[in-house]
Amino acid sequence: MTIWRLALMALGMVAGGCAPGPNGGDAVALGSEGASSPNRSVLGSYLAGRQAERSFDLEVAAGFLGHALEQDPENLELRQRTFLLLVTGGRIREALPHGKVLLAQRPGSPVEVLTQIVEVVLAGDYQEAERLVGTLDGRRHSALIRPLVLAWVKVGLGDGDGAIQALAPLANDRGLVSLHALHRALISDVMGRAEMEEAYRSLMDRASEPSLRMVQLLGNYLERRGSGQDAQALYDAYRRRQPESALLTAVTSARPIAPIIADARAGLSEALFNLAGAFYQDRDVGLGLIYARLAIHAWPTGPMAKLLLGEILEEQSRDHEAIGIYRKVANDGPLVHQAQIRLARALARTDRLDEAITVLRDVARATPPQPDA
Repeated sequence: MTIWRLALMALGMVAGGCAPGPNGGDAVALGSEGASSPNRSVLGSYLAGRQAERSFDLEVAAGFLGHALEQDPENLELRQRTFLLLVTGGRIREALPHGKVLLAQRPGSPVEVLTQIVEVVLAGDYQEAERLVGTLDGRRHSALIRPLVLAWVKVGLGDGDGAIQALAPLANDRGLVSLHALHRALISDVMGRAEMEEAYRSLMDRASEPSLRMVQLLGNYLERRGSGQDAQALYDAYRRRQPESALLTAVTSARPIAPIIADARAGLSEALFNLAGAFYQDRDVGLGLIYARLAIHAWPTGPMAKLLLGEILEEQSRDHEAIGIYRKVANDGPLVHQAQIRLARALARTDRLDEAITVLRDVARATPPQPDA
């Protein structure tokens, strides 16, 4: 898969490494003694952990592999597997110490580096984040990852010129120009740069059939500049193409409208979400899941990465987990409509039909008539 194809997928998302396999049965059958049993051997814990992983019981899998690692702490392959399971399960802070050990032995590995970057960005240490970006190795996805992440780290450092320069390599690849245009517009907006309007115009010129996320970001910009009618026309056109998608309505009141991406942390999360979507659409479900988890960790209130994560969990038949994710999408935002439809689907698949019907009735009551085609 080429970098430019990956980038095009990133821009088309609404919404591996450690990709679990098909459903492999009941992990408890191999692990009835429990991960912490002193009688369990390294091999026994490892096998039980892998069986749990194949059954998509990642918490149990991480427990078994963690127990095996306690008995064999120099085993880097086992440590990396444990690290990836923890990140995939959203247990980012538990994964951090393992990532540091791995980076000491194998510098530059992208997932390990990005996990550390997200954590130092949350602490506000953008200088350390910049240092960590410089350690990324030259693997096949680095040409896409490094410019996006470094650009938003530069925003965190208050270096608008440096952010635009860091992003520039994406413009040199014909397959990455749209991704470059998106993040150039967002960075110019956050930094209040003079070329902000030109950057958004360039983005709109490239977006003949924009994705839901693109529609949101462009519409938000139009509303903030007082072009509510243009924003509503953009929303209506999208709903004609995607009638069951999010309810996007231009704000008609005089209250101030906040930007969707308001700071470097949200921008970094957006970049990670773009990468997650690209990996997922390329059927690298494991990496898609990992990057979605990192995007949520960077910006817990951001809804788009949650929708993507829920979709991935549903595909893995982890509907109970998907239900919990969909319920976390803010109930006062435009994406709650889409989240509720997906929630009802996951509830129905877990035989909670009464709850699913209640959710769908609520959606129907909240849905205005569609605009005329």
